[in-house]
Amino acid sequence: MSSTKEISKILNSYSTTQLTRVYDEFLRDFVQSQQELFRKHGVVPVSYMDRKGITEAMAAVYFYQDLFEAFLAVQPEELAKAFLSVIWDGKQRVDFLEEKYGVQLVNPEARIKVPLESLLPVCLFLKVGYKSTTGSDKKLPYYDLELDLDPDIRRHVKTITEPPVNAELQPVRELPEEVQVFGAPAFFDEYITLRTYLEQNPKEKLTIPNIKRVQKQLQIQEFYPTDKQLSYLRTRLLLQFISICLPKKPKSTEVHEQLKEAFERYKQWWYQNLPHLLFHLKGKKTLITESSTVNKVLFETLPELPYMQWVTADNLVAHIRYRRPELLPFQMYMVRNLLYVEQGVRKNELFVDDTTYFSLITEPLIKGSFFLYAALGLVDIAYTLPSADAVSAFDGLAYVRLTPLGAYVCGRNPAYQPPVAEAGAVGFELDEHRLLISVTGTSKMNVLLLEKYAGKTGENLYKVSYESFLSGCNTRKDIENKISSFEKEISAELPPVWVNFMASLLARHNRLRLRHDCRIYRLPPEDKELVALVARDEVLKSLVQKAEEYQVLVKDTDVPKFRARLRQFGYLFQD
Repeated sequence: MSSTKEISKILNSYSTTQLTRVYDEFLRDFVQSQQELFRKHGVVPVSYMDRKGITEAMAAVYFYQDLFEAFLAVQPEELAKAFLSVIWDGKQRVDFLEEKYGVQLVNPEARIKVPLESLLPVCLFLKVGYKSTTGSDKKLPYYDLELDLDPDIRRHVKTITEPPVNAELQPVRELPEEVQVFGAPAFFDEYITLRTYLEQNPKEKLTIPNIKRVQKQLQIQEFYPTDKQLSYLRTRLLLQFISICLPKKPKSTEVHEQLKEAFERYKQWWYQNLPHLLFHLKGKKTLITESSTVNKVLFETLPELPYMQWVTADNLVAHIRYRRPELLPFQMYMVRNLLYVEQGVRKNELFVDDTTYFSLITEPLIKGSFFLYAALGLVDIAYTLPSADAVSAFDGLAYVRLTPLGAYVCGRNPAYQPPVAEAGAVGFELDEHRLLISVTGTSKMNVLLLEKYAGKTGENLYKVSYESFLSGCNTRKDIENKISSFEKEISAELPPVWVNFMASLLARHNRLRLRHDCRIYRLPPEDKELVALVARDEVLKSLVQKAEEYQVLVKDTDVPKFRARLRQFGYLFQD
């Protein structure tokens, strides 16, 4: 906000009842006790303030840091914390604030016939709303009341006050025994393997059954390998990210450079969070997230993490919530009461609204994003199995640590030394007499490479056939490219039997020709006279190219003659 006038204009929307209570029960005495500060900021204390004077005094409290600090100082400590919670966290239910901070915001002696008369006067600095109604007269129990503040005022007040919790990232020395730690020591091999798989299967949809099959086949390391519901979570994150964010022709062959390039796309609009990280949400699933803004904010948190030191997930979430630009994956009007989650064994439906937005959308997105970063080796994470009433699959996140790879990809470190690949006698041997390939050594890549061309027939033994080699080929160019790939990936030195096989693939291509100059007519088997006529009449026999099983083939140019001859015997027909 650029001035108190703008804030005063917003506050002028408050009802006369609300402003009158604020002035009579709090503001009059507060202005008198802080006369010097109010005069300093151009608000002249008077014995009576009209509506304009009240909103100007309230606006000064929200706009100037010294007045806002004085305002908080005269409140009980827990009441001040509850007030700040609305400033920093947005709309809050009154009963939630009372329970969380152990403070009474409603006069227990006032039954809520007129809600504005029951709240403490300091609460009336805020917007008072109703979550639901029990009837047309809006006679509500107090726990249905909500407190909020205009977004523009909230944004300004955040610049002049501290958040309700410590939002600075604080390293921790030790991890508790009950957490699992996940690093990605084999990530480079897994990345190359999955990238190759996606290149070989460009049309395969990443459905859950397919993802499970890939995880099992390629033995991708998982976060929760023994949990039935989550045993493929990391494979899912990896496949989706690589297929979406990695360019078809990366600028570099180095994995760490490709990741850097992929995350540039991630920070734009390529990676949509709703299907990939917020899959716990039910309801309207055609919404578009503000991915370019949200992903950029989350990714740019990485350089702020203490290098190679653990921080708690709660600390990380608070830091992103209070120190980073506001995360708003969806505009509220797009999701209010349209998206929901199913909680617990009974799958109780909990809908997204102003008070649940952060816990159902923003926090799961933060945690899910760091599971994604961990899947890609940018961070190490420590975590537990999500509880039965968890909101999302990522609720178990407990600690995060930035890795050397992550420090390079996010731009914190200028260079990165990739791990040295382990030496091993991995190779292929072509049989000189049969189309068999023997494999030496063990590698997931062997499986992927050979499955492009051959089928497994035994331990470390694969057989090539016309069917297996032509898989995925449609044109002569496809065959030529596949032969070239075989020589590059499997063996450039081909024994004669293999040379002949490759030559036969090209020689047999497109040997059948589709004729477009003929028509096929089917004779009705029950019409014996017609069948005999076509078989015996010399003119008809000369016009028929082929006759078999009551079907005759006639050239297009001979159709008029064929039709005219049959007409002479009383047979009239149309195509």
